[in-house]
Amino acid sequence: RQSVDILMEFKLADSLELGNFSSKFYLDIDGVFYLKAIDMTAVIVENFDDGDPLQPSIDIPCDCFHFDTIALDKILEHSFLIRNVGKEDLIIRKIETTCTCIEYSIDGNIIHSRDSAELRVAFRPEPVAGAPYKVRLICNDPKRPVVELVLKGYVAP
Repeated sequence: RQSVDILMEFKLADSLELGNFSSKFYLDIDGVFYLKAIDMTAVIVENFDDGDPLQPSIDIPCDCFHFDTIALDKILEHSFLIRNVGKEDLIIRKIETTCTCIEYSIDGNIIHSRDSAELRVAFRPEPVAGAPYKVRLICNDPKRPVVELVLKGYVAP
């Protein structure tokens, strides 16, 4: 057996490609195609200048909501407060969810210094295991470029 190092570099076309990335790669080496896929997952964030004192800073007073028990046919709504306690604009580059049963809306993707925005989520449970459910924010805070908000509880059939 021979080991081979493979270096993969990703260059993003724009900031909409930030966030969760998952893909399968197949190898073709010297004309031999290998059917066993290589799984790769990563969270892609932007590159930051750590020396800049004028940085945005995300603050979410409560990043987890426990909804106890909810019936399968009910819709749960909850809001998360997102504050920018930094000195520059906080930019929410992308919002991802771990389930298609979560819809969201936000006041705006730019939160000015010392300002806040409300992220509203609507949870429409599906008869699938997989809790907790998460909403992932990708932003330009160099200390917390990825923030996860969690919805926990039990979905009753």
